[in-house]
Amino acid sequence: MVKRIAGAILGCILAAVVFIPSTALVAPIDGMLRLSTLGGAERENVYRPDSTAGGAHGIFNGEALAVIPTFFLPPLGIQFAGDIVAANAGWRAGFNGGPVFDFGMGKAGLLFAYQFRHYQGKCGGSDIDLHGAWVRPAVSFYLPQTNINAWISQGISPRHTANACENDRRKVFVPVSELHVEGNYFPPLAFFGRDNLEVSLGLVVQNLWGMGRATGVQDIGPVNIGPSAGVAIMPWQNLEVTLARGWFDVNHNKYKVMSGLQYYFNFAKNPNMSLLQTRRQYLEPTLEPGTMATFWNRN
Repeated sequence: MVKRIAGAILGCILAAVVFIPSTALVAPIDGMLRLSTLGGAERENVYRPDSTAGGAHGIFNGEALAVIPTFFLPPLGIQFAGDIVAANAGWRAGFNGGPVFDFGMGKAGLLFAYQFRHYQGKCGGSDIDLHGAWVRPAVSFYLPQTNINAWISQGISPRHTANACENDRRKVFVPVSELHVEGNYFPPLAFFGRDNLEVSLGLVVQNLWGMGRATGVQDIGPVNIGPSAGVAIMPWQNLEVTLARGWFDVNHNKYKVMSGLQYYFNFAKNPNMSLLQTRRQYLEPTLEPGTMATFWNRN
């Protein structure tokens, strides 16, 4: 099933590039910059809340996202983002980006993500440093008052093992493979100005394939699936207030919830964009794309 979904998404990207070149000039990619600062809570792993890389904790995420058009080929641009995260007795930082293609009724791209993670050792153990990498084909379709976003995150870095403590033999860190499908609806309300209120609803599936699937999580099964949701407003020009965004795994009580502020610098011909128009300047996923799973007592 996953292979079929992946094939469908990649097919949409190929069709956009090959069969719809004439519509790309309808909405060429414009330059933009977004600065984000969000905070909240997450639970990436189910077990060992007192162990390094385990349990629930607060999280702070700062990110800078930029889209740069290629003037020699207007439908094509480069999207790039760098982020730093403070969470779970440590920190992590990385970047993601790649080519983005505007085919008029949406955008498609192939993004690469890299992340470095540092965890403070516990009970006399050494600090843990590890690297993760992912490849993400992504596509967005633009409908009246609605954006439909879909992307697949495929882990490509090897698993990382570290000596453990707290009665654990070893810790194994695995880059998680994910599937996201999400719809963003902008009700035609005039309270904040038309198209400045966003309501999002989607689905997130983790570990349905990839090395996390093979490792397993003790006796509860490795697959994580659950809804994603969010609400955002633009009360002032270029300032987005993210009231809430996140997802929840209904099987294993994993979650990630954040809220905060995001400010946009638009270099488009129309500088007075609504939240709907601003959202269509770049391609999801953003805000730290990359999840790691931690398994204990594994070889």
